[in-house]
Amino acid sequence: MNFAADYQIDEHEKKIIFQRVRRALKVRLTNLAHLCLDDYENELFINYGNALFEYKNVHEEMQYLQGKRAEHGKTSLRVFFEGLVLESQV
Repeated sequence: MNFAADYQIDEHEKKIIFQRVRRALKVRLTNLAHLCLDDYENELFINYGNALFEYKNVHEEMQYLQGKRAEHGKTSLRVFFEGLVLESQV
């Protein structure tokens, strides 16, 4: 998919959009990690944690929030959008 051509934007605008999406995903990852710390068996975490963020990244974010790790969990646009596509097909 050629995002810039499909949506008729230049590369600079594409970078801006992707950065905004990354920032929004980072907030969601942090919120999901907090939710998991409070209720590890929460259905939202079980259903979406791995599909949209990969469990490893949620776990790393949880460790960061607990002070056990110096770096946040990572977000991946590719993994997130692939997860959305898979969830929409269910």
